[in-house]
Amino acid sequence: MQRRATISALLLVGVGVVLGTTVFRADLAEATGLAQSVTVNNTTNNPVPVKEQNLDGQNIRVHEEGTAAVRSADEEISLTKTVFECDEFKPVVYTVPTGKTFVVKYAGASGFAQGASSVSGFIASGEDFVPLVFIRQEDSLWRASEAVEYAFASGSELRFIGGFLPLGLPYCSAQVALGGYLQPAP
Repeated sequence: MQRRATISALLLVGVGVVLGTTVFRADLAEATGLAQSVTVNNTTNNPVPVKEQNLDGQNIRVHEEGTAAVRSADEEISLTKTVFECDEFKPVVYTVPTGKTFVVKYAGASGFAQGASSVSGFIASGEDFVPLVFIRQEDSLWRASEAVEYAFASGSELRFIGGFLPLGLPYCSAQVALGGYLQPAP
C-alpha cells in the first residue's frame, strides 16, 4: 500500500515537471517578470523611517553580552618624572591616593650616561615591582618601554629604582613615564 502511494506521488511530480517545461513554459517565464525592482533614496530632506529590531526593553540587543568596564576620563593618570643622579635612583615617582588603586598600563624610562655599559631599573613599592628592560639606542642613550597591567594599592609610594654601570660616571640622567588609571580600592 505504501509502495503504491510512493509511486503515485513520484508519477504526479514527474507529470508536473513535464507540463511545466513544455505546456506551461511561457506562462512560467512571464510570471518571473512580474517582480519589479525598487530603488530607495535615503536623503536628509526625505529620510526613510526605520524601526530598531531585536530590542531588549528600550535597549538594542547586541551579540556580546555582559557589563562593559567604564572609566571616567578624569581618573586617567599619565606622568613623567626626571631625575639626575648617577649611581642609583630612588625618587618617588607617584603616591597612590587614599581609597584608590593605581592600575599601571604603561611603564617607560630613558637614561643618558656617557660611558655606561648597562642600565637597569624598575618601578617599585615595597615588595611589588614592574621591571624595565633597557636597550641601548645610541652610545649614551638607553630606553625602556613596557606594556603592563599591574595594580598598586592605596597609599603606595611608587619609586623608580635604577642605576648605570660602571658606577661613578660623571653625568647621568633618567626620565620615567607611567600611564594607567585609578579605580576605587577594593
